Amino acid sequence: MPKRDAPESERLSPEQPSQQRRYQLTGASSSSAHSSGHTVSWQTQFHTHFPLWYSGNMEGNAQYWEEIYKGSVKKLSILVPHQNIRSEWKMLFGTRSQVGETVLRAPKMELLCQALITGIKYLEGFKFRDACNLVTFLHHRMPSTLADALYTAATSTEAAQSPLFWAIVCRQQLTDDMFSGLNDDTCLPALHLAVLLNDRTLLQQLLDAGADILKKNHEGESAFFVAAKTGKAGMLDALYSVNAILLDEPDSTGNTPLHAAADAGHLEVLRYLSSHGADINRRNHEGATPLLTVCEGDSDICLVRHLVDNGADIEIPDDSGFTPLLTAVWADKEDIAKYLLDKGASPHKTEASGKGALHFAAENDNVELIKRLAVRFEHFDIHDESRLTPLHVAAWTGCTESAQFLLANGANPSCMSANGSTPLHLAIIQDAFDVVKLLLKYNIDINEGWRTGHTALACAALSGRVHMLLYLLKKGATLNLPGQSAFGLLQSAVHNRHIDVVIALFLSKALSEYDCQHFLEYAVTSRHSDVIDVCFQSGYYLHHRHMPPALRDELQKRSDENKAMRQGSLQAQATFALEKNLAVYQPRTIPPLKPLRVMPIGYGPDGRNYLDNAMNGCMRTLLWINAYDRQINGSVVSWLKKAHDTPESFCIAVNLTGLRHGCFLPLSAKQLKKLYRATPDSLTELVHIHGQAVVRKWLTTLANAEEMSNFHDRYQRLSHYLLVEMAAEKPVAIEVPAAPLRGQRRITEFFQPRAPEEGTQALAGSSDIIRPS
Repeated sequence: MPKRDAPESERLSPEQPSQQRRYQLTGASSSSAHSSGHTVSWQTQFHTHFPLWYSGNMEGNAQYWEEIYKGSVKKLSILVPHQNIRSEWKMLFGTRSQVGETVLRAPKMELLCQALITGIKYLEGFKFRDACNLVTFLHHRMPSTLADALYTAATSTEAAQSPLFWAIVCRQQLTDDMFSGLNDDTCLPALHLAVLLNDRTLLQQLLDAGADILKKNHEGESAFFVAAKTGKAGMLDALYSVNAILLDEPDSTGNTPLHAAADAGHLEVLRYLSSHGADINRRNHEGATPLLTVCEGDSDICLVRHLVDNGADIEIPDDSGFTPLLTAVWADKEDIAKYLLDKGASPHKTEASGKGALHFAAENDNVELIKRLAVRFEHFDIHDESRLTPLHVAAWTGCTESAQFLLANGANPSCMSANGSTPLHLAIIQDAFDVVKLLLKYNIDINEGWRTGHTALACAALSGRVHMLLYLLKKGATLNLPGQSAFGLLQSAVHNRHIDVVIALFLSKALSEYDCQHFLEYAVTSRHSDVIDVCFQSGYYLHHRHMPPALRDELQKRSDENKAMRQGSLQAQATFALEKNLAVYQPRTIPPLKPLRVMPIGYGPDGRNYLDNAMNGCMRTLLWINAYDRQINGSVVSWLKKAHDTPESFCIAVNLTGLRHGCFLPLSAKQLKKLYRATPDSLTELVHIHGQAVVRKWLTTLANAEEMSNFHDRYQRLSHYLLVEMAAEKPVAIEVPAAPLRGQRRITEFFQPRAPEEGTQALAGSSDIIRPS
């Protein structure tokens, strides 16, 4: 089928005369944007190529938009599943000098086409928006050779989309037979695709062919709705002139085009819709108006002004009781909140649970907004249905400045909620140490308890806040009170696994001998080995008086075991007997050894446990473990495969893998445990120290190592962050030519075509992608 190719200038600049649109039957000559004198901007190209990721609320300079654009190109590559064509994707779309009409070899071209077809199938799934952006991006950026090959491959297989869809995406000439299924149910109707491409000529051609203007996609959005959501004011006018009913046509959630434009921050679209009579106070299924939508998002205040000036009601709440003012304060939009207050919005209205503007301002620690609201209130002890005041909220969220302002202006520091909790209790639970110190300056009763009997000291013990507990004891908190005992605090700390609280109480010398003896009996009868150790280390052994014989015998047994453990309970013969039979041991037989701190791997022939050394990357210990593993036919590796997914086993597995495969990195157990959580900060720190190339090779080795079979998901998250998100945050360095390009020339150079053979050489030399086997 003859194609209707677009000139390079058409692909790079949307401001083209309508006589040269893609779908005009006369076609257009191929020419470069740069040779024809057209200029491009990163922001314009981002809006054109990624319409569903663009928002009118996004602001930045040219460098910001350049980074956003390149990061989006890399993000799209995730939808292309085949590993063997990542280099082709990078060559075609990810380098600074774009390849023009590059001819790929047949096998690679076929793989690339199949991968793109698979990526576009996400239109039918949860990545609908990403897949739509992939479609528009390919339409504008594909070389003609790839477009032709993709069309042929898609229409010759059982692709989910129609030939008309593929003809539009691949810039092919449209024929009458393609319009036979024009109004069939599909996730992305042709009319919606024309809107995303911002192509009025195509839109008119589809309407002339009988396209249903009221047709909706699988999210219940009409083409008019999509135009409003993506900021296509020109397409709105073209569709509105055909059918005015589209003006307030909602989607499946009840949002109208006005809601969509408000949420995306498209002021020009808002002006168009309001000027043509759109219902500015229309509520969606959750009761939200367009004004509420603007107040909740990242929109500029100019959108709020426009809506209010055009009749938006500033007091209409949603179904949860949130008014525009409450929403703005909750979202910490100080400028919008002040504007609404100046327009007469009531600060006394509350949402469904009774929280008001002061509660949300305190939660955000916005003292300036609290001051602005304060002049409208007689006092600050207003409360919600749970009798929580703004001071409660400030204490719970650790907002010191808000708490200080409220206290200085008369807020009650001892006010109680419905369950009897005071701001002090909440601050302790949330570890807001500065708020605790601030509250104690106001002479509150430090021993006052909830209606459940929990005092401030009990809150610290139950929450594991050791520093809080010691500070409260220093300030005069009492252990034994009516409804509270030292034994009860110790028991609660053990129940919540806060052994450090038990240690702190013993070291504080605040416990009586009776409390300690009572607690030791509890620890023995409850078989808490760690707690018994704390008691023993604190000097509570068998010499206490009035001890029952049964308890004395039990303590003697425990004491002997404890002593044996500290001296090395397993001798060399017993250690080797255990380790040699490790291959036939089941994992369930290992946990009973943990109370004696015995682990099969890392336990040396001298009777000492070297597990901590192995976790910290001690080379001598790792060499011993590796030699032992080879001698006993891989028993250590077998144990690692069966072991639970824990930070400790992860540390050993990583260090052993690095040693055995020649990519050992000197990392401490603390660093490895941060990596175990697979957080971006941990990997960023690692790359900063060792370099991206070294870390890339290291992750590749981990992916293929049998020792790491339990941690595949963690490796995948780290690799994804290294290859995609980190690359998007820090774009690939651009080579600077002899004569540095600046401003518009640098942007133009990014899209400058180069000879096919250069693209082939660049592809052949690309070796910076991890390809797990």
